[in-house]
Formats: sequence, structure tokens, C-alpha cells
Amino acid sequence: MGWEIVSDKLTFTVKDTQLPKAFPVRGMVERVSLDSEDFHNVYSYFAMQHHGALIRDRLAWDEYWRWENDDMIVALYYNEEHKPLGYLVYYIANEIFHIKEMVYLTSEARHGLWNYISAHFSMITQVRGDNYSGEPMAYLFEDSEIEETIAPYIMARIVDVESFLQEYPWQIQPEDFKIHFRVTDGLASWNQGDFLVSWHEGETTCERVEDNQSINVVELDINTLTALMMGYKRPTYLYDHEKISMEYYMQECGPGTPTQKRYRAQNLFRLFLHVVSDISLFLCRLNLIKQLRASNCRRMRNNRAFRLLCAHAADRLFDLVGKALLRRRICEFFLQHSIRPI
Repeated sequence: MGWEIVSDKLTFTVKDTQLPKAFPVRGMVERVSLDSEDFHNVYSYFAMQHHGALIRDRLAWDEYWRWENDDMIVALYYNEEHKPLGYLVYYIANEIFHIKEMVYLTSEARHGLWNYISAHFSMITQVRGDNYSGEPMAYLFEDSEIEETIAPYIMARIVDVESFLQEYPWQIQPEDFKIHFRVTDGLASWNQGDFLVSWHEGETTCERVEDNQSINVVELDINTLTALMMGYKRPTYLYDHEKISMEYYMQECGPGTPTQKRYRAQNLFRLFLHVVSDISLFLCRLNLIKQLRASNCRRMRNNRAFRLLCAHAADRLFDLVGKALLRRRICEFFLQHSIRPI
């Protein structure tokens, strides 16, 4: 009770006739030893950017190889500067190219690795493998009629909500903004209650509150909190499916008639959603909506369709916003539009 899925396993089968055509890349693929430092480094970098990935120490790597056959091969993709950007762990048996793990950090590495697989065309009839990126592969193939199945893979549980929220690596930390989580947990009574999260000088504070009348209240159960904070589902998805209960509201956004204010707020809202992603989308949207909502804009206040439209647009643009650029782009947005965080 309280456990929730945080990662999926996608299994795929690609026929030899469905293999992608060779794509020109400047790098090369090189076979390396099973304990190659470059191999481990690429995985570590990948794990830091994707939810559900295990941080592998020496013991974890030993377990990774424990039950595998002796024919396992590791092939690394290096770019033209000999920087490792992806790898394949595979073996070939009975004319089938078996992929144990395929990781790539860039599109160039993805093309390079599939070029390498396709080079075995005369030796194989199909490719079988597992994909843990959380994204279906068919869209990236010219022949999209490949076989793909998806299954739950890893489950997790937040044992101590207060400590978890305190240590969570929040991507943005606005000092004059607070968020109030109202959590229900039917098994762990210490997780049941209200938690107020705030930030000051780069430090996160999470405190349990009683009878709190604060704004920015988010009501959810421990399962939903786990899926949300571990990146398995986006806040918009959880909100659309009524897993999260919250208030969307807006304040004065400047001079003008109510119609002008609504128009200006809507455009500003849409623009901001283009530069915010993942957990930052959740926090920043709450903050911005509070800035934009005019007290007399009742139509906009109750316009759920508009809110969902913007949320879906933000989800589609999620992958276009690099996390490394997120903080800078958010700051530029606020400066450009002269918005003062609350």
C-alpha cells in the first residue's frame, strides 16, 4: 500500500526489413571491455537525466552481469572528438540481434548505434531488445509497424514525506513563493498531513503545518506524490485525471479593460508554458497564474478548457526545453515581461 509505478519497460521487435537506413554520422562505434570506464560513465550520465534509473556502484555492476552469457558484447559510440555518447549491450544468437541495453545521450549517437545494428543485416532476421527511456520507438522509424509492448518495471514508495520534500532537488527555488502539499497516506500515519515547502538562499525548508490557511494548496495521496516527484507522470496528466486537486487562480496583470487584461494574461500564460517543464512546470505555473489572475476575470477563472489547452501545449513542448537552460530561460521570461514573483 502506497507503492507506485515510477518506470516502464518497453520491449520491441524489429524485423531485418524494418531496420533504418544508414544515416551519415561523423563518429564511430567501437567494441570495448565489459568494465570500460567510458561505458560506465555514459550510463552514469544517462541515469542522472532519466527517472527510474539505478545508480550503479561496483556491486550493482556485478549483479548486472551475473546471469548473462559469455557472448555479451559492449559497443560504444564515440563522436568525432572521441567522446563517448552512447552504447549497446548485446549478443547475437539464432540469427537474432538481442539488445540487453541501449543508451544514447544525443540523436547522433542514436543514429550511429542503429547504423551499427543495421550493418549486421546479413547475419540476422530480427532485432529484439528492451528500452527503458520511457518513450516509444516506433515514431523514430521509417517503418513504424514494429512490435512494441510496455509493462510496469520499477515501483517506489516515499517513506518519509517531510524528509523527501526537504531533500528534493527543486529546479527552481523562488524565495517569495511557498507551496502547500496536503498528503494522505493510509499506511504511514507520519506522512498524513499538511507540508509547507519554501526556499531561502538556495536552501529548502519543509515544515508540517496544522490548520493552515495558505494558498497554493495541492491535495494528493502518497501514490500520486510518488509518481509526480519521481518524474513518472507530469503534473498536467495527473491533474487531467483528477489525481491532483488544486486551485487555479489569477491576480491583477496590469492596467486596461477586463477584456484587454484577459487577452494579455492568456498570451503571457501561453508564452510562459513554452519555457517550463516537468516539476518546474508545476511550481512555476502555480506562481504565474497567481500573478495573472484578475479579480474580475470570472470567465477566465472558470475556463477549464483554456487551462487544459495550455497544459497540453506545454507537455508537447516539454522535450524542446533543455533542463540545463531552464533556469536561465525562466529568469529571462520574468525580466522580459517585468513580472515580480510573489
